[in-house]
Amino acid sequence: MRSIILLFALLFSCSHALPLSDKSKTTTNTTGTCNGHASLCNQSYANVVYAGAHNSYAVGSGISDNQNLNASQALVKGIRLLQNQGHDNSGIFNISSSSGNGTNGQNVTAAQAGQDNPSQISLCHTSCYLEDGGYLESWLAQAKSWLDVNPNEVITLLLTNPDHLPYTRWEAGLRYAGFNEINVWAPTNRSNFTRDQWPTLGDMISSGKRTVIAMDYEANETKLPWLLDEFAYMWENPYDQLSYPFNCSLDRGSKPQDKLYFMNHVKDVQNFGISTPDKANLNITNAQDGPNGVVETVDRCTKERAERPTYVLVDFFGVPATTGVLAAMDQLNNVSITAPTRAGKSAARPSSHHPPLFPLFLFALSLPLALSHL
Repeated sequence: MRSIILLFALLFSCSHALPLSDKSKTTTNTTGTCNGHASLCNQSYANVVYAGAHNSYAVGSGISDNQNLNASQALVKGIRLLQNQGHDNSGIFNISSSSGNGTNGQNVTAAQAGQDNPSQISLCHTSCYLEDGGYLESWLAQAKSWLDVNPNEVITLLLTNPDHLPYTRWEAGLRYAGFNEINVWAPTNRSNFTRDQWPTLGDMISSGKRTVIAMDYEANETKLPWLLDEFAYMWENPYDQLSYPFNCSLDRGSKPQDKLYFMNHVKDVQNFGISTPDKANLNITNAQDGPNGVVETVDRCTKERAERPTYVLVDFFGVPATTGVLAAMDQLNNVSITAPTRAGKSAARPSSHHPPLFPLFLFALSLPLALSHL
């Protein structure tokens, strides 16, 4: 099996990006609303419910994709948390000829690439040979560009770091895209911080610090206070769930009574031991109402845990097209229909890229498992 994986590793490169958006200053907020509604301005960040896009860079119809729309489009529609998964791309970059640098797809060094990827992190689903979501910086640029033209919005970025890369790598990408201590929120007193100490959305917007950024592993708040240690502020229920009703219990994190409830509302199916999104049941999982829908699950988990989820992470948030995830957020936040926001100017490509022999790779990966069942 390892030899098969290494063979395909030699055939394909997983890094790709287009130029970042400009890092112009955010325009002044003159609307008097917060995340689309005046009634949310006095609400604590902790008491608002946010829809999150699981693997928001993994866009398409492939087996390893999780969304139909890219990060920028998701923000326009109403998603307010973007989650990613970053992997070390070893400092080697595969720059498409469409990026306009004239390399025609050849591998180039970071210096030759013009430092478009100073973090040397690519967004990939488990492996860059299964899902190529482009550079970290390209994904971040979509969020920053959108924030720049929507000054009355607060968002959250959750960085998933399975390779345990040092925080300095992530910091390089964040700063390159325009995120820093000036526009990212951080607590003034981190010791014994509890959920009742979060600022209101109005206060965050007034301060200009409208983004919350957290990372699951290797955050260092002593050195970089605005990159939060996820589990110092949040806790999660199990994330690889295969059946209804979803399990609401504590899976990662601790002291849930003091932290924000991050609810994984994603249903998978398994084939030969490989979990993939259960697309056949999206109209149930992502429904606003009904058994095992978003509102029903949030209400049930709130009763079980004596705490309402702050985040609801989903796959393919646009299914169903109406009375789905975003309508559920309006209901849970007790607001009218949230209007779409302005689109940013990011040049990041709209979808992920699969290596040409991706289906063959999956076949090779699953064949030993299939044979073991014969």
